[in-house]
Amino acid sequence: MNNSWSKTIILFHFCFFTVFAAEQIPQPPAPVAKPFSVRIKAEYRSLELAASDQTAEALVSTEFLPNIPAMAGIDLAYNGLGFAGTFKVPGTGKDSARYGTSSAQDYLAYYFGDRWGADMYYQQYGGYYAQYPNGKTEVTTSDVRPDLRASYMGGNFYFSLSDKYNIRSGFRHDNLSSGFRFGFLVGTSLNYYSIKADRSLLLPSQEIKYPEYAGYRSGEYWNLSLMPGIGLMYTEGGRFYGSLILMVGAGPSQSDIVVNSGKISRFTDNYKGHAKITLGVNTDTFQTGMAFITDFTGAGAFSRNTYVIGSNLLALDVFINLRF
Repeated sequence: MNNSWSKTIILFHFCFFTVFAAEQIPQPPAPVAKPFSVRIKAEYRSLELAASDQTAEALVSTEFLPNIPAMAGIDLAYNGLGFAGTFKVPGTGKDSARYGTSSAQDYLAYYFGDRWGADMYYQQYGGYYAQYPNGKTEVTTSDVRPDLRASYMGGNFYFSLSDKYNIRSGFRHDNLSSGFRFGFLVGTSLNYYSIKADRSLLLPSQEIKYPEYAGYRSGEYWNLSLMPGIGLMYTEGGRFYGSLILMVGAGPSQSDIVVNSGKISRFTDNYKGHAKITLGVNTDTFQTGMAFITDFTGAGAFSRNTYVIGSNLLALDVFINLRF
């Protein structure tokens, strides 16, 4: 996550806590009169692969980005149980001659209740281009990687430690009631992601510096994380609403990568961060809003004994939700 996104999250965090000190008492959540919902969204997103040299100064040495700035999706739900699909909008990418072409699909199933919630997801991307934050910035033909493919699957479980913070209200913005709600959260995440390419993901200079990773063209990562966090929700008269979810955690990881010398397997660690900020307007039958989401998973974060690739999702959603 870059510094600008970090500062944004910290600023929202501070603002919410400042207003929370106003000692307003929230009302109980109102029952959902219309249990069916159809949500249509437009999304600007980037699912990046960040390759970092953990043996040196933990600096990101290469970023692989898909040429997919815009996606569209639909979300169908009944009483907190739902399914969503998101797909690339054709013709919205950057210059394909310079950045190549990419494909993407994203599926999500979920349930959110009063005190707990869970989701399962599957994402698949193909076609990336490389950029180098610590070096050159211009993209050349050799930086376009149509051979690079990535897939992600996993699940998350969330639990509110306070009955004053409603999981479904905070995560799905149903059952809204006037006032502030704050709660400590605990979550777990189990995810798997794989990366496959026809040629090495390392620069020639990196392969000379780290010969044990020469030819790094495939990797599989299993990550289990425990994520404590906070949830903050404010609704004005049940109409205007704003929410913040911030969770940070860590856990064990199993990584298997393919290099020129063969297969390397390591049991190591991971760190995971998730943040979501949402603002919107709500009625009984209609809801609209926008949300900023970031979610990062990196293996080998603390052991500093490996060359790893982490995944970083950045997304800005604009959505319309109809209830029946």
